[in-house]
Amino acid sequence: MRNRVVQGGGRPVPGPFRGPVRCLRFAALLAGALALPAFGASAEDDPFGPDWPEGPGREEAGYLCGACHSLRLVTQQGLSRSAWDETLDWMVEEQEMDEPEPEERALILSYLSEHFGIDHRPSHVGAFPNRPAPDQPVRN
Repeated sequence: MRNRVVQGGGRPVPGPFRGPVRCLRFAALLAGALALPAFGASAEDDPFGPDWPEGPGREEAGYLCGACHSLRLVTQQGLSRSAWDETLDWMVEEQEMDEPEPEERALILSYLSEHFGIDHRPSHVGAFPNRPAPDQPVRN
């Protein structure tokens, strides 16, 4: 009963993860449980998910974008090629993203504009009356 907490009525409360050693065990078990799907995954599993269509530049864009933020953020943009280009410039200049090589950048821009461009803009983009849609000038 040494490692159990006693409530006000003197009744022991089960505490399988009580104490510093048991807390470490719990943390190790939790970390192991979270890692199991990764170890059980096959090489055929998709690291980007179903929202990232197959095509040239998919891996380059996925790894570049996913290094700093959720890939879901990318799928929600619906930007033109020029807006994607400006976004990459902004990320390099303001967010300290490494500048991709010119060939890789062209491949990434093609992928993003083809699969997450204006034609694929989600219905909610631009739906807010006080906020312009991407590629629209801001009016003061």
